[in-house]
Amino acid sequence: MPSNFNNNASSNTLVKISTKPLRLLLASSSKSLWNLAPVIRHLTVGLLDEPIQFFFTCPSDADSANIPSPPIQIIRYPKPILPIFRNKATDTIVEQIEGIGISLIHALDTDSLDITQAVSARLDLDYIVSVYSLHPNIKHCDIRCRAITAGSEPIYQNLLKIHSLPDDIIHLIRPGVHQASEPTCFVKPNQTVAIVAGGSLDDYKHFAAVLEAFYRLKETHHDCIFFIVGEGSAERHLRKLTNELKLTEDLTFIGYKSADELNGILRAADIYVSPVPTDRVDINLLSAMAAGVPVVAAGARACDFIIDGQTALTFQPANSAEITEKLSSLLDDHDFARRLVQNALAHLKENHSPSKMTAEMLQLYYSITTSKRPAE
Repeated sequence: MPSNFNNNASSNTLVKISTKPLRLLLASSSKSLWNLAPVIRHLTVGLLDEPIQFFFTCPSDADSANIPSPPIQIIRYPKPILPIFRNKATDTIVEQIEGIGISLIHALDTDSLDITQAVSARLDLDYIVSVYSLHPNIKHCDIRCRAITAGSEPIYQNLLKIHSLPDDIIHLIRPGVHQASEPTCFVKPNQTVAIVAGGSLDDYKHFAAVLEAFYRLKETHHDCIFFIVGEGSAERHLRKLTNELKLTEDLTFIGYKSADELNGILRAADIYVSPVPTDRVDINLLSAMAAGVPVVAAGARACDFIIDGQTALTFQPANSAEITEKLSSLLDDHDFARRLVQNALAHLKENHSPSKMTAEMLQLYYSITTSKRPAE
């Protein structure tokens, strides 16, 4: 069974054995601040309600707009271009936190694990790391690594297979996102349907299949408008295909958007398509489901919230005929689409609420800081 804190999380009471105040350092990379934006925001806001003091560290070029600062103090460090320059970044962080009694460092994703380990070693501080990928590049951990949190059941099981990692430090804590109270799709029956496809545009074939599916929907006289959210090296070729398919009047490329901007787009959408296979917990996909929109996805192996036919519809990557079939099933049966969304929202409420995530993280923080580090 996954090691988590559900029993404690159901109670709002956290047992604190020590009177020493908990002081926490959260560490994030620029990439994680973008990919995990709503999750990090919910965690930091949730922690503000607790009697703890925490700091946030990230590279100097990171967009930290989602971090409530003040009251949270943000420590920026120069982004190391090469590993040999990591000492300067480590020095910057150590100068800011040395002597203030940091109890624990939390690397919010494996992208920030190197800098976390460097600061941990310099100050002899315990740390934990959160993993959102099936390929975390964690082959071993030192004695100061007190916990590894897995963002989904498949990632949890994958970490257990790494024999160099002690099983008892691996915990399942799923990311939390705010959820709509009811389906938001097909609210106005006579309104043009908005279909949004999101992801990296680096691989041509996955979005080409989506464009071909959009073309087929147009040919069958479905009243739809289409949006592509994302950027990448194949964008120019995808725009060319859009012209060839005569979709330019019906389709808009809108580039990458912040978490808040994306949420606004999702709230106005009727269907969300995720065509690019991923081995990560896709937070945009999770956010789309949480927005009350039916989700059609390909290859989300790390996402245990994607349950085909129950919480979402899935298709073989780059299969335009199957994408068309799945989209048509939602367009032709709005009641089915709403049932799919209702199932998804119920699943997310049970497993992906911000309060549940924050409570489980807090319980883990306290369990580590009130217990002794194991002997080597």
